[in-house]
Amino acid sequence: MLESASVYVRGYPSTVTEVDLRRHFQGCGAISRIDLRADVGNGPFAYVDFDTVAAGKEAVVFKHNSFLHDGRLFVSYTENRMPPPLPPPAARSSDDDTNVVYVQQNPRHTTIDDFRAHFADCGTIEHISMRQPDAVFIEFADVAAAREAVRRKDGSMMQESRIRVRMSHKAKGRTTPPPPSSLPSPPPMVTIMQSPPTETPTVAGDPRSPWLFSYEKTLTTPSYLAGIPSDLEADLRQTTSWYIEDLGKKFNLPLIAVVTAQTYMNRFYMLHAFSTHDRFLVGAAALFLSAKTNECVIKLTDVAEKSLGLVDGGKSPTAGDLDLVKTKLRQYEVVLLNTLSYDVVVPQPFLALAALVDRAALEVDLPRSTILVVAEVFLKDAVAGTLALQLTMDELAAGALYLSCLAHSLDGWLRETTLFAHVHIDTVSHLLLGLYPKSRLPAKLQAAAK
Repeated sequence: MLESASVYVRGYPSTVTEVDLRRHFQGCGAISRIDLRADVGNGPFAYVDFDTVAAGKEAVVFKHNSFLHDGRLFVSYTENRMPPPLPPPAARSSDDDTNVVYVQQNPRHTTIDDFRAHFADCGTIEHISMRQPDAVFIEFADVAAAREAVRRKDGSMMQESRIRVRMSHKAKGRTTPPPPSSLPSPPPMVTIMQSPPTETPTVAGDPRSPWLFSYEKTLTTPSYLAGIPSDLEADLRQTTSWYIEDLGKKFNLPLIAVVTAQTYMNRFYMLHAFSTHDRFLVGAAALFLSAKTNECVIKLTDVAEKSLGLVDGGKSPTAGDLDLVKTKLRQYEVVLLNTLSYDVVVPQPFLALAALVDRAALEVDLPRSTILVVAEVFLKDAVAGTLALQLTMDELAAGALYLSCLAHSLDGWLRETTLFAHVHIDTVSHLLLGLYPKSRLPAKLQAAAK
């Protein structure tokens, strides 16, 4: 078949969502549309439509036989660019005579009000039951409204996901969802595979964390919606992270406190725009709050003085400037706490990395410090931006260690070891390499970045 900008994908489990596929193929090129389908005989499949033929070729070359949620993908060209959605069945069974619909493949961080607004034009909504994000039942005033919801909203985009809407098979009038044991498992939100846990800490890096965002969410941030280009926002995040690191050094704060502050800052700007909140005040307040969280004693006056010194090039601040900045820092500490919903304990990928490096050092003929120093470079750059908001700490640690070993020409060991079996390491390492222009990478890693 001739090369095409549209590819056919199958082989993934039924729990995979459009967001999962978009994340898996995002490194190949810009994606214009994904159409998820299901076939009784062959299981789920999808058409992924890229903007260019070159992107479609890269998907076939590099993603065929790759793994997605324990499934090995089959990827091939297709001549049909995004067939139209399947029409609704002509005949309806008695099970369809219900005023309740069941909504699947929902975006994360949605509320009952979001669903009410999305389905408001279908008819009068009597009740919405939302026990978990992927088990949402909407009860309409009549059967006609429920059928209209299926007709109009099945396959529609809700935030970053294309949702599925079906007539519910619940007993008519019952508004509570069936027992959890009878519902399908919610789809994994990141690339973690279903395998035994590793020795790295996992509680704070739980993939169900509300602070893990899809790739699309990290592109459509409040700053972007306020008119700040994505590349400029990435620079603002990175330089603000460096500012937090430099400020932390002035107080000799441990790495865990600095990483916590950088995470606070990056989470804050997923809900606020850089154009409306001074990034240096946010960064300094994040470090001040992080020091308290990690039981490090620093004075507010010292934070104000040293932060002003960094911003103003070392000039001595006036008493008026100090008082003003101290007042602002107190205010932003409260704003940060409210934005974070007082969720101040964050994942620590450097702890996860240290545990993985200890295990790797037992298997390779390289000093532990040699492996760790390169891995920490990758990890620091990931924490400075939004990639740390897309991947769990175990994924970040595994990807950083994998690239360090690859840079040290440990190819043979990488092919044989099971140390990275808990993540889709090809996907994670590709995302990490995407942080850098290809020309900046050593030759060994340039080949991996193809």
